[in-house]
Amino acid sequence: MTTRTNLNNNPSLYTDHYLSEIDDDLTSLTDFDLLKFQLIRQRKTLFSFIELLIKTELSYENIVLRIDYENLLNKQNQLNKEYNLLKNEYQHLGQTCLYLINKTHDLIDERNKYYTEWQTNKSLLTPRPDWDKVSNVIDGGIERWKILSNGKSSEHLVDILIKEIINGNQIEPINEQDYFDAIGDDLSVLPFLRIPKNIRLFNRRMRRRTTGLLIKEIW
Repeated sequence: MTTRTNLNNNPSLYTDHYLSEIDDDLTSLTDFDLLKFQLIRQRKTLFSFIELLIKTELSYENIVLRIDYENLLNKQNQLNKEYNLLKNEYQHLGQTCLYLINKTHDLIDERNKYYTEWQTNKSLLTPRPDWDKVSNVIDGGIERWKILSNGKSSEHLVDILIKEIINGNQIEPINEQDYFDAIGDDLSVLPFLRIPKNIRLFNRRMRRRTTGLLIKEIW
């Protein structure tokens, strides 16, 4: 039986065991047989590498590069710091908000208390007069009254009002005549002073303010 026949009839010749037992002297095998053996062995080796490659790809499917991992880690640390800062600020703002809410409730309660007291006192106490009305009888009007009444109590305002009325009604001089003699109705006399000489005019003794208003109106 030739070597070719032995190879064809003996499948064990294609195994690794058989290939490992081949003697260094390969003169008994043809080149074609050797090539066939090598192809079989290399194909098995190739399949082994392919299997290993597939396993490796499956194992490292979710693995990222180290530089990407470090970048993501640094970014995560930075975000954690920012989150902690924002969390602390939020807690501080929350506490401040609660404090303001409590103070608002206290102010509302205090306002309601004062309003109730005001309603009670409003019906019991004498109402405060509107002092601005007296500016009509005071020389200088509302502007002068504001100056006189600034920072004064009701008692002081009454004293100021009495004083102004007395000064406004004071007669000057004391020996003033009760009547005026007319100066005639000649053309040399001003039109608004022309009165026949036989008529006597009563001295009305007007107050300063009234006199000032009349002068202003006539002028």
